[in-house]
Formats: sequence, structure tokens, C-alpha cells
Amino acid sequence: MLTVPARAIRVLLLIFFISTAQSLFSQNTSSDTILLKSNDRDRDGIVDSLDKCPDEKGVIEYDGCPFPDSDNDGIADNEDECPTVAGQLKYKGCPAGDRDGDKINDDDDKCPDQPGVARYEGCPVGDRDNDGVNDDDDKCLDIAGDAKNAGCPEPIKSKTVPAKSAVKKK
Repeated sequence: MLTVPARAIRVLLLIFFISTAQSLFSQNTSSDTILLKSNDRDRDGIVDSLDKCPDEKGVIEYDGCPFPDSDNDGIADNEDECPTVAGQLKYKGCPAGDRDGDKINDDDDKCPDQPGVARYEGCPVGDRDNDGVNDDDDKCLDIAGDAKNAGCPEPIKSKTVPAKSAVKKK
């Protein structure tokens, strides 16, 4: 005994309806009106009696319903290269890249291969004197210094000699 899946029967019925589409429509040439003899509200080629989504254009694979969009990014799964992660159309449904991991997407990052900060458009904060203290915190931008001195060099300690009048005589 041969068994035929229900889906195959629906497809065969659909093919039958499409192949006999000429008989489903008749045109009155005197008034240029078309009389529809079948029912397909969404005009996707799948008659409403076989269409699970009769008010939305769909495809045969989904019984007349549109392709799903699992990540709700507006890009149907059949065209989405990252169907489980929301993305952008220009990235074929995938999120924008961030090569340096600074949370600034590469489209907006002026330094996409170096971690940076948003106020410098993705570039790192500078260190003009290469002392390890970034320029935002460095009080001596052109002289290398120490972090404990806000980027300035250690102050020179001078030895003070007390004045003669301040020295007690015995």
C-alpha cells in the first residue's frame, strides 16, 4: 500500500489549481472586467482553502505563509545569514562587526583594529609623551612623567639649609 504525505497532496492540489488557472478566470472583453472563480485573497497563488495565511502573501513551503523571521530583524530566514541573531540588511542579516571588541561597531570606528573609546570615535586615548599616562589625565603632555604625579616628572627635591638666624646657638 502506497502512503502519500498530506503535504504532498496539498502540493499536488496546488499544482492542479495553478495548471487550471485559465479555467478559474474568465474575462468579459466588452467591459474589461475579470471574474474570479476561485478564492485567493492575498494573491500568492495558493487558494484560501489550502492557505494557512490567506491574508498574507506566502510560499508553498510554509503552506501559504511567508518565510519566518526567527530573530525579528525584518529579514526573512531564507535570506538571513544569521537567522538566530538580529542583524542588518547590509550585513545579510548579521550584526555589524567589532574586530577590536571595544563595543563600537566597525562602521563607526575610526580605529577598528585598536580598542578605543566613543568620544575618540573608537580610537584609543592618546599618550603624546609615551609615559603611560593617557593625555586626558596627563598634566604635562610633552614631558614624560609618572602616574602618581598626573603625568609630570617627579619634582626635584632641593635641600634647604636653615638660615643662620634660625639656628640656635649653644
